[in-house]
Amino acid sequence: MAEMDWVECEVMIGGDARMVHYKGQSDPVSIPEVAVLREIHGEESVRNLKYVKTTETSAGEEKLRLLTRYSAAPVNTAFPGRAPSMHMKADDRPSREIEGGVRKVQRPGTKHTAATPFIPSADDSEE
Repeated sequence: MAEMDWVECEVMIGGDARMVHYKGQSDPVSIPEVAVLREIHGEESVRNLKYVKTTETSAGEEKLRLLTRYSAAPVNTAFPGRAPSMHMKADDRPSREIEGGVRKVQRPGTKHTAATPFIPSADDSEE
């Protein structure tokens, strides 16, 4: 098994900058899938790639997943043969050495902090 990265991105449908489909963190695309989308919509059609996560899979399993999702022509053009050679890592992938290999992201607005109640001290009491 090999590590494969998933990214969020923008896909210009048919290469048209007015028709952009956003693939976010809830529905990311794999790095090999980016190659298939570029085969379908044009080389410059997939942009603003941002690393989301890493999973374990093989190139053969990923090709089968892509064949179930897309037609055979763009998948076989991007990855010919039964044992395809696939680039599976994102360029902006964080280092695995950082934080023991666990990716911890603090997104704006997601930090949960409980309000600290005011408790008067003995010095604050009226005499």
